[in-house]
Amino acid sequence: MEIELYKHNEIAYEKTKEMFKETDRCAIIHPTGTGKSYIALKWLFDNKDKKAIYVTSHLAIKDQLERTIRDNDLSLEDFPNLKIVTYSSLLHNNDMKTDLIVLDEFHRAGAPKWGEAVKRFLDNNKESKVLGLTATPVRYLNRNRDMSDEIFGGNVASHITLPKAIAEGILPPPTYINAIYSFKEEIEKIEEKISKITDKERQKELEEELKLAKRTIENAENIEDIFKKYMTKANGKYLVFCRDINHLEEMKDEANNWFKQINKNIETHYMHSLEDEDHNKYTLDRFHYIKNDNLKLLYSVGMLNEGVHVNDIDGVIMLRPTSSPILYQQQLGRALTTGKKHEPLVFDVVNNIECLKDIELLRDTVIKIMEKSNKPKKEIQRMEETFKIIDDYKNISILIKELDINATYGWNEKYELLKQYVENHNGMFPPMSEPIIGNWLDRQKQLYKKRELSKERKDKLNELGDWLTSYRSQKEDEQWDKKYELLKEYVENHNGKLPQNREPIIGNWLIWQKEKYKKGELSKEKKEKLDKLGDWLTSYRNQKEDEQWDQKYELLKEYVESHNEKFPVEQEPEIGTWFIHQKQLYKNKELSERRKIKLDALGDWLKGKHGEQWSEKYELLKQYIESHNGQFPPHQEPIIGSWLSNQKQAYKNEGLSKERKEKLDELGNWLISCEAIKNEEEWDEKYRLLKQYVENHHGKFPPQNGQRLGKWLSRQKQLCKNEKLSDRRKAKLDALGDWTVTNRKKVSNVKNIKEESNVKKANKTKK
Repeated sequence: MEIELYKHNEIAYEKTKEMFKETDRCAIIHPTGTGKSYIALKWLFDNKDKKAIYVTSHLAIKDQLERTIRDNDLSLEDFPNLKIVTYSSLLHNNDMKTDLIVLDEFHRAGAPKWGEAVKRFLDNNKESKVLGLTATPVRYLNRNRDMSDEIFGGNVASHITLPKAIAEGILPPPTYINAIYSFKEEIEKIEEKISKITDKERQKELEEELKLAKRTIENAENIEDIFKKYMTKANGKYLVFCRDINHLEEMKDEANNWFKQINKNIETHYMHSLEDEDHNKYTLDRFHYIKNDNLKLLYSVGMLNEGVHVNDIDGVIMLRPTSSPILYQQQLGRALTTGKKHEPLVFDVVNNIECLKDIELLRDTVIKIMEKSNKPKKEIQRMEETFKIIDDYKNISILIKELDINATYGWNEKYELLKQYVENHNGMFPPMSEPIIGNWLDRQKQLYKKRELSKERKDKLNELGDWLTSYRSQKEDEQWDKKYELLKEYVENHNGKLPQNREPIIGNWLIWQKEKYKKGELSKEKKEKLDKLGDWLTSYRNQKEDEQWDQKYELLKEYVESHNEKFPVEQEPEIGTWFIHQKQLYKNKELSERRKIKLDALGDWLKGKHGEQWSEKYELLKQYIESHNGQFPPHQEPIIGSWLSNQKQAYKNEGLSKERKEKLDELGNWLISCEAIKNEEEWDEKYRLLKQYVENHHGKFPPQNGQRLGKWLSRQKQLCKNEKLSDRRKAKLDALGDWTVTNRKKVSNVKNIKEESNVKKANKTKK
């Protein structure tokens, strides 16, 4: 028996073997669904006489790995020396010895808690060969750390992006269908708003608009027909993503009615956190292998978003709304698998309209890659036809949104908004693109032209100025708005990044806006609109930090959505410590209004069982000190190390209660312990570098100017002179030689040269 690889994985495997001849560490960066685990299993199978440890992120992927082995007509007995473990298990057992190591999803090794465990594990196996697998090596939420550089020294045998994988035919292009199953809630909300409007004329007008919207919805294809039209495989296999368990229970019967026209025999399976681990494993195994003539549906709540693939999936059905592109792409990725001979379907039936832009961008990027690589026109045309985006409901969504806005504001309310706008903009009227009042003002002009605007209303508008003809500057404003929309679209498509100067059209335009602002020629309104896109005035100074914060926020949002609106505890990987830090920033009045507003949108994030959590951490700290002879933990100690540092920071910012400080004081001198440990570690590292320098330069010390090490040594001399250098540190430096001596000869020479130069200048002046 042997593990067979697809061509792209064969190429990657051969490159991996060649790279292992030169180095002990090698990484493979391929998108989800391309079969990275097959490469690892091939490597392990070809070296099955050696001890091997496969490290993965969670148990579901471990189960999948075992299924993959069985799918290749093998069993775990064919890997007699293989052990499969999770990253979390390394926290308690990182002293295992092995010859081969596979780090699956190795970007997770950059997490604070897991990172230290992985480092110790690799340090204990310095002679081992290490193979890393991931789709995303860069940790954007953690200072853009590239884990392929940190762990593998940049030794990447193969790197394939998602657009390239689709462009090269490695992954199939999906067919995306936007089909909203109900506007019932939206219509009921608008009806209630209209019923409360006191202006009978306006109420009647909106009722007519609502009737038009209802007729448009009635004439659109219903959800049953949409599925019948595109779900052509009657015995297909689909994943259905739900918001939460209650939503799953609510939707399973209703959703099954949608598919009766496709197949009367519908087989449903369910996976969620309330089921025990064995039951979910059984369900996934069964769904993975099942083959019959039934239409097969697997309903899931937060169980299949990352790393887990199911065999022969024909598509996914999204029943959960999400504004998170990360989560959206993870769900989309469940349908994309190497080797599929038919087009995977993606049914978005909850109007994830913002995420639609990411799908459109993905499609455009695939086409551009094919064009740049000089693919035949027929292939590019076939891709354009195959990678379909079907969105028949977009116009209805826009119509409902506009109607909702109109029902929210009556004529008098909109007039007051218009009046306020004109007053705030030096008598200027809004362009059509201005939200709410722009379209409304245009509507008043149309009514006036048709002689349907009452004299009373015309007189009120006349009081504001020449509202009918004041378009001298409007065309210029409309052109500005068009450029602004292009800029906004660019920022949305590039994860919040602003364009560089060389970017066509909008790059130079943005530079022009900066110049106008510096000259005081940019209106307050336009500056505020640009401010919404990010730190456009300073361009890239704080942009990276904002990107990292937003990505971390998306992870938090996904967590809250998938945990029934609960917020994470501090020890939660990736986001726990970050989330607690945001609370601390808020208490210290250091959290920006923009960030607070985004966090507020998730719920009451400032509340929770903080007292209980604090007491639990305090008890853990107390246990640590008792078991370490009164010593406090360093910052990197899992859970309590960073927590203790947070308490110290809270005390400095006057954010720690008197009661908690007194409890910590009972344990010893906690305020200086952590800092002292950290400072000593940093000092010892600098000392190690100095010692290495002295040894490599035949006993000479580095010069004081220019290099960091020289400046550091100069600082130690100053501390010693001021009697502020500890005896321990002075003794260590004395062991290297006469480090306190200053090279006065050079200083003297410089002084003499300057004096000679001054004498020459004086002589020339006399002449």
